[in-house]
Amino acid sequence: MTARAILEAAATLGVGLRVISGYRLLAEPASRLTDELRAEIRARKPEIVDFLLAQAPPELPVPPKRGRYVPSPPIPTVCSWCRIPVTTPPGTLPLARRTACGDLLHAKCWAESTRDPGGHQPATPGLNAAIARINAEHERERA
Repeated sequence: MTARAILEAAATLGVGLRVISGYRLLAEPASRLTDELRAEIRARKPEIVDFLLAQAPPELPVPPKRGRYVPSPPIPTVCSWCRIPVTTPPGTLPLARRTACGDLLHAKCWAESTRDPGGHQPATPGLNAAIARINAEHERERA
């Protein structure tokens, strides 16, 4: 008998076979197994274990203990707006805010980043003159 046939025969008797502690087989309830099926299971145990392990879903890793978790990629500890390190002493309120995209911003930088950009921009006469000069050059090239 193949491993699949043995498992199907056990299932028809209402017996579930599973692997525990590496390569040990557990039959529940074992009292329903016939002597012939028991002998087949013993004879084909490595094949049955390999078949069951191949069918099993992958085990999730055990989460690390609190305080030892290192995310991948690492969480930034520098403000994404002003590039100054964000330090939060233990037991205090957070000095920074995490945005939806994962950026870390100081509370002041977060407030500046959420304002309307046209409302608090200083006058830029030098930039305006440079843009006018570039536009004039483009107009001359077209003509």
